[in-house]
This record gives sequence, C-alpha cells and structure tokens, in this order.
Amino acid sequence: MENIERSPFVWLEFDKAGKPDDADLNSFRAAVKSPDINDVVVMSHGWKNTRADARALYEDLWKNTGLGGERQRRTLVVGIVWPAKAFSTDFDQQSVKGNVAQSAGEGPGVRTLTEAELASALEEFTAFFGSDADPTVAAASAIAGGAIDNNKAKALLVSAKALLASGDESFDNELSPDYKSIEAATNDSDRAVEVLESMSSPPAFKDIRGGKAQGIGDAVASLVQGTGAAVARFLNQLTYFEMKKRSGVVGEALAKKVLHDLLPQNQVRLHLVGHSFGGRLVTAAANAWTDTVNCKLYSITLLQAAYSHNGLALQVDGIKGAFHQVIGKASGPIVVTHTHNDSACTVAYPLASRLARDIASALGGADDRFGAMGANGPQLLAQDLVILHETFPNELTLGKVNSVLADKFVAEHNDVTNSNCGKLLNLVLT
Repeated sequence: MENIERSPFVWLEFDKAGKPDDADLNSFRAAVKSPDINDVVVMSHGWKNTRADARALYEDLWKNTGLGGERQRRTLVVGIVWPAKAFSTDFDQQSVKGNVAQSAGEGPGVRTLTEAELASALEEFTAFFGSDADPTVAAASAIAGGAIDNNKAKALLVSAKALLASGDESFDNELSPDYKSIEAATNDSDRAVEVLESMSSPPAFKDIRGGKAQGIGDAVASLVQGTGAAVARFLNQLTYFEMKKRSGVVGEALAKKVLHDLLPQNQVRLHLVGHSFGGRLVTAAANAWTDTVNCKLYSITLLQAAYSHNGLALQVDGIKGAFHQVIGKASGPIVVTHTHNDSACTVAYPLASRLARDIASALGGADDRFGAMGANGPQLLAQDLVILHETFPNELTLGKVNSVLADKFVAEHNDVTNSNCGKLLNLVLT
C-alpha cells in the first residue's frame, strides 16, 4: 500500500459513467477494515486527468495539514481519479489563472483562429467525448470555414443537444436549465445563430473587482474572433457542461457504489475534500450519502469549488437547489473557501455557464445567477445555517456551513495546497 506522509493511501478511479475500478475498490475496502483507522479522508481533483497531477495535489495538501504522526497513521487517505480531461481551455490549468486581460485594444490583439488551432480543438473535443462527438464535429466543421447561417447553426445545436443527452444519466437541478437553453435554441434557428455569433468575438464586461472594461482570452490562445473562434468556444462550452454532469455522476456513484458498502471494524469518521469540479463531485457524494453503522459523515471541505453558489440552497427561483440535501448531513463542519482572486470561478465559470454571452455588470458576483461557489461562497441559505469568516478562522462551527473568505491566502484557482489551506483542513479534521 502507498503512503502519503505517514498515512496509508489508496487510489479510487472511476470511468465517466461512475463505475469504480474493481482493483482500486478492493484495495479501499481492505484498507478501511484495519483496526488502526479512525478517519477516512476522500479527496477529489478538478479538471485534470492524470494520476501524477492528482497525486501532487493530494500530497502537497496533506503535508501542509501538519497533523501529528499518530493522527496521520490512523487516517486513510483516498485519492479519487476521474475522467476530467485537460482541454485546450483547461479550467484548472489554463483558464485565466488570475490573468484576466485588459480589453482587446490593450491586450495582445484580436486575431482569427488558425486552421491548425481549430483542428486541434476538434481533435481534443473528439478525444474527450469519443465517437459520440462525430455528428457535432461534422456540424462544427461545416460552419468553421464560412458564415454562420440558420441551417448550419441549427444543425450544430441539434447535434449538441443529442450529444449532451447521450447516456442514461439524468441532469440535476443545476444542469437542467443549461440543457433547456440548448434545447430551446434547437427549435429556433434565429436563436441558434444568435448563440454562435455571440461567441465569435472575445466577450467584454464590467469587472466587478476593478470597475474597468475587461476581456478574457479564450481559450485556444490569446484573443480570437470569427466563425472558427465561435465554434471553438461553443465546443468548449459543451465540454464544460459535460464536466459538470460527469462530476455529479461520479460523485453520486462514489456514495452509492463505494462508500455505502464499506465495512470498517471500528467507528470511522468520513471526510470529503474537493477542489474545483472535484468540489462538485464530493458535494454530489454528500448529497447521496446516508450514514452507515460504522461510518459517519463528519466533514465536507470545498476548496475553490466550481459549481453554482446556489447549489446548497433549498430553493432557487422556485426550484430545489441541486445539492440542498447536503445541509445537516455532516456532524462536523462544512467549509467553503471563496475569493475573487480566483478568476476561474469569478470569470470563467459564470461565462461558460451562459449559452449566449448575455453578460451583465454583475458577472461573477453574488448577484449573478451563474456565479460560482469558489467566488462568492454559498448563497440563498438561511442565516442560521452559515457562519461567515471574513478572516482566517481560529475555529470552525460544527454542523454549520463555514464560509471562509480566502482573499488573503488563496492567490488563484489552483492555490489550494498552501500552508493556510493545509491549516484549514487541520481545523476540519481535529
């Protein structure tokens, strides 16, 4: 068995449908039966796809918790690996990473997408979705070289609708509005054209942090425009939607297919820790979780989580929040870090959550219905459920959502393994 520091460590890999690897599952089941284990810490990465990336995240964070050797020895660390493919607009690695560019006139200049860049985007899209992507790639290729007309735009939206609905997975309440927007555009060719044309140039918006007009580089490289850019942005948005869906599918499977079947010899405390889309994954697991005889959910730690800041709410516009059942399940603390230093959550998340780029001055803020948990913390929760920590907390409140403003210790989206994040996890575990 592997170790991180003095803690036993096991991998737990899932496929895109939420099926766990049998060998990993057997190792986990055997490890949790050790009479030495008091705590199980399950960690999930965000939009990355290699064990090396995930291992670095888990190892660095765990080292910085500063737990004593005996506590470490009695804690089993479980590293989730799930198919979160790095894309050319990789949310975790390349999104904006704090480098929100000034408006196009002051930045590197606006240009069209090269044929090679477009070909690469199409290839990576196919690699992510597999052969199911073929109709969408064909429809996208038909548009990329010319004008965006009604028939071609509608054909692309129709193929996208079919692609996103493939498989047996149902959409949760956060995903349903996104899908319905795409579905509506398939029935209105003018709307389909509007959607694609809105993506043909770099978006401009009023940055809530500085009040200046801002632009965000797309994604395949600097600032790009034209039909090729529109196609690349649209395909990236479909990838983004699939990532949100997949994280929920895997998270629910984690609870129902793995954690519910554990048979520890002693009472153990379960801790769920997620970064970025991994925060959505572990929240989905908590949403589906029910305590078992010897395993109780103690804590949930969301480090710059990439899902809706309304996800824990009981109701959002008359609809239940996607993960409202999480509230009250953990006997210990639920911890959410958030900061507008995180451009991925503050800018890229709400931007990618809009089908057409109908950007208001509130982009990414607490009033933006597309805002992210990692930008603003939990919204629309009763005040008695949330403890707001405007500075680094000395202690956490059990049974509550501890919303931690991380302006002073999280510099950007991936800055979640530093000593203060480790110290925060230490507070959760002790």
